[in-house]
Amino acid sequence: AQEIAQSLGRNRSGEKAIIVGHSFGGGVAVRLAIDFSSQVESLLLLAPTLSPYLESLNWYYDLGAHPLIRKFLPRSLAASVDESVGLSSELRVLCEDAADLRTRVLYVHGREDGVVKIATLRTAKRIFKNSRFEYRVIYDLGHEIPDSRPDLVTEGIHRLHSLRAAK
Repeated sequence: AQEIAQSLGRNRSGEKAIIVGHSFGGGVAVRLAIDFSSQVESLLLLAPTLSPYLESLNWYYDLGAHPLIRKFLPRSLAASVDESVGLSSELRVLCEDAADLRTRVLYVHGREDGVVKIATLRTAKRIFKNSRFEYRVIYDLGHEIPDSRPDLVTEGIHRLHSLRAAK
C-alpha cells in the first residue's frame, strides 16, 4: 500500500481516487483507504481476500516457508509464500482497522469463485458497517473477474464515479 500511495501523491486532478483491488489486491486497496483516507474516495473490491478465518493456506506454503526449501524456490514462488504465510494475522488487523473506514465500497464477487470463498461477503458486511457499502454477487462467475468480465470493472468504476458526482 505504501508504494501505491506514492501514485496518489501525484494525482493532480483535484479529486480523490477510486481504488480497485482484486483478490490479494483487495486487502491492499482497503489498507490504502485506511492509511490514506484523505486521498481515497471509494473502493471497488473484486473477490477480495479479507477474511482471516476463511483464508486457509495449502500445505505447500508451509513447506515453502522452510529455510531449506525456500532457497531453491523461484523468486516469484518465494514471493507468493512470503505474502501468504502471515496473511491471517495481517487480515485480522486490517478488519479491526477498517471498522473506522467511512468511504464508499462497491464489492463484487463471483458465486462460482473457487479461490476466495463467497462467505467473505459476510466479513465485508461486518467490517464495512460504517461505510456506504454495496455488493453484487454474480452467479455464473468465478474468481478472475478482471479477465473474464472487464465490463463489471468498468461498470463499477462508472457507478462509483456517478455517485461522487451526485454528492
